Amino acid sequence: MKKIVFFDANEGDEEYFVSAFRNVLKSEIAFCPKPLSDATVEDYADARIVSVFVTSDVNKRVIEKLPNLELIATRSTGHDHIDLKTAKKHHALVSTVPTYGEATVAEYAFMLLLSLTRRLQESIDQLDKGVITYQDITGTDLTGKTIGILGCGRIGNHVARIAKGFDMNVIGYDANDVDSDTIEMVDFDTLIAESDIVSLNLPGGKETRHIIDAEQIGRMKDGVIIVNTARGELIDTKALTDALYSGKVGGAALDVIEGEGLLRFDEEMALLHPDAKSHDLVLKAEHSILQRIPNVVLTPHNAFNSHEALDRIRNTTAENIRQFMMHNPQNLAK
Repeated sequence: MKKIVFFDANEGDEEYFVSAFRNVLKSEIAFCPKPLSDATVEDYADARIVSVFVTSDVNKRVIEKLPNLELIATRSTGHDHIDLKTAKKHHALVSTVPTYGEATVAEYAFMLLLSLTRRLQESIDQLDKGVITYQDITGTDLTGKTIGILGCGRIGNHVARIAKGFDMNVIGYDANDVDSDTIEMVDFDTLIAESDIVSLNLPGGKETRHIIDAEQIGRMKDGVIIVNTARGELIDTKALTDALYSGKVGGAALDVIEGEGLLRFDEEMALLHPDAKSHDLVLKAEHSILQRIPNVVLTPHNAFNSHEALDRIRNTTAENIRQFMMHNPQNLAK
């Protein structure tokens, strides 16, 4: 019997996957509300198939504690939270959800951007306090601004289409050859230098880690706005924090942040966490600073989270598992 374990599972996941696998013979399903990690893997060592979200850390130690593992079905497009090399060594396949939320994530990016440029939180705070000072909540138009899109895949192209609706100038850079009727493709240096707003829509990984660092920020326009709904590790957090304080960066709209798993802990819990490293604790301190800067909008990796996108994620994940059990694996990570 193949044991399938869904980690980071909520009630909606449980209801859907119980129904999806009700008539699948020779399978046992279990659910864990927490991410897969060194701490949670012990209770599910007999799992043959695990399904995870990006909050799971499927590292070498975790994979080696799953001796029967055959498939890791991540409920995400990216897979940088999974040690592919170790998975391959142990003959475990990794499946992904290639597309589910180009509209969902792009809409969220603009929600964050507009919240920042139109001073939404400050406006709400003033109304709550009953003291309205309009000069303190003056916003900025998007019309006529240049948005630079780093990563021009499905999500990046949808960001571009929305930007055109705001009558923005749209330029983009992608390491791969990309044709787009909406985006004027430029080189990386041009995008960095000419954008009023930089939207990050790149995958995570060694090649893109800290693609936005102190050097690149220094080459951006004064007052540039940075939007990140992709992967936190794309931005050097300290460099961003320093640039926000100096005024070089005019604002940051972030749904993801480097070391975002630490956002689940307060400072004391982070200090006591068994896997805490000095680098993690520095990141936690930087998170606390970012959350107190008024021209920062920070949300907890929520861009994927719409009813429609969740349905697509669950549908594709269930089909990935079914096809694997039928000896026809699909949507495999490379």
